[in-house]
Amino acid sequence: MALNDLGSTFEIRSMAGVGRSFANGTALSLSLSHKSNASTADINPGVNSLHLRWHFPL
Repeated sequence: MALNDLGSTFEIRSMAGVGRSFANGTALSLSLSHKSNASTADINPGVNSLHLRWHFPL
């Protein structure tokens, strides 16, 4: 089994996050996501991720 194998080719991701845009065009966001095969296979380890994003215009 590969390290990123979630037990099936079918995967679902859910995500929730918050963010803010600033007057100078930059933006900052924080989100939490969960990815799994929704128990459609015998093996369903799932994976959670925390994402921090900083956007700035070029």
